[in-house]
Amino acid sequence: SQVSEVEQILTSGGGWQDQVGAIYGGFKLGHCPPRLPVAVEVKAITTYSAAFADAFHRRVCLVYTGQQRLAKNTLLNALRKSALSPALALLSTAHCSNTIKNSKKNKNKSYKNSNDDGNKRASTRCLGTIAALIEGAKHAWDIVSELHSTDVDDSLDELADVLNRYWELKVEMAEGSEPPHIAAILQELRPLCSGLALCGAGAGGFATLVLHRDRTIEDVRRLIDAVRGRGSTGEYIVNQGLSVHTATIDSVGVQTSFVNSEFDLIIDSIW
Repeated sequence: SQVSEVEQILTSGGGWQDQVGAIYGGFKLGHCPPRLPVAVEVKAITTYSAAFADAFHRRVCLVYTGQQRLAKNTLLNALRKSALSPALALLSTAHCSNTIKNSKKNKNKSYKNSNDDGNKRASTRCLGTIAALIEGAKHAWDIVSELHSTDVDDSLDELADVLNRYWELKVEMAEGSEPPHIAAILQELRPLCSGLALCGAGAGGFATLVLHRDRTIEDVRRLIDAVRGRGSTGEYIVNQGLSVHTATIDSVGVQTSFVNSEFDLIIDSIW
């Protein structure tokens, strides 16, 4: 809660998802009931087969797009669509009803009705996107929960499908999350991937890749080296900071060390 408070003071926005991702080890599902004060409920899976861990480390990697991004602007766009759009639809409905009652001009009625319908459609699309994102998170949790009874590569392919759908919904939800120069980089990577999405708010930063079964991180490195060598993707200049990184499962979560300077002791504790 203190981290979230600092983020609000800095006007950078943010939420609780990053804290959940860092504090808890393994695969986790966070849920926040619609009430105040905010209370986050978390379920975590910290044990899984060595076969799945090996497949994950073989097929999942990260690519830094070379583009730093501030999540604040992307988050604001998402909030405008998810919170403001439904509210505008309600206000428009009330205003439309009052206008029709007091108006004697048919063309005015028609205009107000048309405007109202447009807001309703936008609101419906937005709420549908949010519902689909929630269902996607639940489906990913179900996949991970059943790892002991399924082929590990099949499970990763299912998670890749969820990741692709998540990114489609993210782009729909938050304008600016996939600017053209970033989209060009993702397009270069897609032939190697079963699943692909930018982390967090998007618009830059890191991309998560779930590679095809017959691909390796070395294939990604060769591709990125070739892109950097060309210096561009299509009409867009490539940032030379573009880089490839391994990804591993953190089964423990955040660890803190308290140092007692008087006795020079280090006490490790796990959150």
